[in-house]
This record gives sequence, structure tokens and C-alpha cells, in this order.
Amino acid sequence: MMKWSLGKLSNGGGFVWTVVPAVALLGIFFSTKKAVMPRPEKFTRFEPCLWRYELPGGWVVLAGKADQDNDHLSIKMAKANDYWFHVKGLPGSHVVLQVPTGESPGNGTLKEAAAIAAWHSKKRESKQVAVSCTKAQYVSKPRGAKPGTVHIKKEKVLKVRPAIPQES
Repeated sequence: MMKWSLGKLSNGGGFVWTVVPAVALLGIFFSTKKAVMPRPEKFTRFEPCLWRYELPGGWVVLAGKADQDNDHLSIKMAKANDYWFHVKGLPGSHVVLQVPTGESPGNGTLKEAAAIAAWHSKKRESKQVAVSCTKAQYVSKPRGAKPGTVHIKKEKVLKVRPAIPQES
């Protein structure tokens, strides 16, 4: 609602009729500042739960314990030259063999890491298990996929007996 009000000119030369909103006459003014929305709480950093194994020669193998841990290990932690392992066609942990820059593991080291992947699967009690092996750069996560689901390319299948390294 608009009201007419009588205002005095600043130069002292008389009075002028002005239109003033009714709200202004009541002393209520609108702020031109944006409303401050409360910020959501900051996300806590995800700390994955992993099994860690050391193989002869100083090689380090990591295995995820749950689907979110597998995702973090396979997609975020693994470097392009690391090797990735998973039991073929069954649920199990994602396993990563960490490879230092400029080095490459021997076939025996790859088989030991594959045996760890077989151990952390439902085929633990089997005599031989087929394990997919590829470089981590060929592991990707499809959009919208559930945690723990990945797509792999250039896989090599190793047949191994499930085992974990013996502690010395």
C-alpha cells in the first residue's frame, strides 16, 4: 500500500508531495543483504580400513575390508603403475600391490598378491582360484554404481592357491 507524505525540500524552498511505501512509514525496512544460509557440516575425511601385508623383497600389498574401503583403495589410493587384483566372478576384497616408480614386480610377486586376493574371498577354502589382475590405471568406477563395483580392462587371469604371507 502506498501513502502520500509531505516532505520538506533540502534547499529550504518549500514542500513536496512524495510517495512513500506504507512499510517505510511504519519504520520497517527491508535489507538488501542476502539471507545467510546455514552451511552444512564439513565432511569428515574417510579413513579406509585395510589389511596390509609385506611380501619378500619389500613389496606392500593392501586389501580392502568393506565395499567403501574397496572403492577408496581401487579408485583413490592406487597409482597408475600399481597392480590391482580381485577374485574372478565372486565377491571379495580389492587388493592392490604397490609398485615403486621405475620398478616392476616379478611373476612370483604377482602370484603372491593374487593369493592374498583369493584368501580375502568366498573361495578361501578352495584348492585353486582364478584371480583377475590388471594395472590400476585400467580400473574405473561406472557412474552411479554401488560401492565396490568397478570395471576393468586388460585383465590377466592367474590361478593360485589362497594364502596370506607368513609373519616372520
